[in-house]
Amino acid sequence: MNLQMTGIGQPLTSPPATGKWGVPKRTYWRWPAIWVAGALGAVAHHLVNAHYHNTRIDEDDSIQGVLSAFGIALSMFVKFCFTWVLYHAFLQSVWKVVRQHKFRVRTLDDLFGAADSPQWAWNWELLKEARMSAVLAGIIW
Repeated sequence: MNLQMTGIGQPLTSPPATGKWGVPKRTYWRWPAIWVAGALGAVAHHLVNAHYHNTRIDEDDSIQGVLSAFGIALSMFVKFCFTWVLYHAFLQSVWKVVRQHKFRVRTLDDLFGAADSPQWAWNWELLKEARMSAVLAGIIW
């Protein structure tokens, strides 16, 4: 049976356009868009708090709970946006360092897990060779 005639094993979609080394090209609009969304969320959080500063809220008025929940939601959105951008910048710096230097397996483990576990701070090789990655992981922590 000819598999080519039946269509079995054929890709359902065309393969993505590839860049250098055959790595699929990505759209890089997400980073600035998410950073701007986080900055706008921070400004909105500030404006909401500034608007209701020194405003008397009666005990029977339920707007205080709504405003508190809205403020918490905005602050969590801002934290998510900025952490997302930092984490992806960290991953890019990790891959850049891995391509440029030779590391022991323990250092590679600590390097890739630096944003998830604070034990990377005890690895001198990582701190010496991957300074930018260590700084970004420290900011994420």
